[in-house]
Amino acid sequence: MSIEMDRRAEVARALEEADELRRQGKHEEGIKLLTNALSWGADQAQIFYRLGNLYFDAKKYDHAEYSYRRAIDHEADHINAHYNLGVTYKKMGRIDESMKLRKKANKLAQQHPERVKVSTDQVTQIRSFAKKLLFIGMGFVLLLFVIILIFLR
Repeated sequence: MSIEMDRRAEVARALEEADELRRQGKHEEGIKLLTNALSWGADQAQIFYRLGNLYFDAKKYDHAEYSYRRAIDHEADHINAHYNLGVTYKKMGRIDESMKLRKKANKLAQQHPERVKVSTDQVTQIRSFAKKLLFIGMGFVLLLFVIILIFLR
């Protein structure tokens, strides 16, 4: 196995471990892990993106901004980094910049739908939201049916 493949494997392991630390709320440990992983020189965009997520969760918005910017520097069309930078700007009260970046993220997503990355947590949230919409929709149809029955009498 080449050195490059070894580095990528180490980065992949670090990213997985950092995600687990993030879920546990151990942001500082995840930040330290990924900061060290930067020295391996592989998958820099992904490392900076995940660092941004950890900093955001730790409410270190200046650091999150820097990390998302660096992710974009390494991968100009990193959809999630653009979107999360927009969310970060919103938290920082920089609404105009937030709107521009979120629009850019949406445009990139339309141009490159295969690059939209959805985490397992996001899939769970989407499924929950879809179930709620289905339930609300069924309730609305039932309400319409009752109203129609009332008027037909």
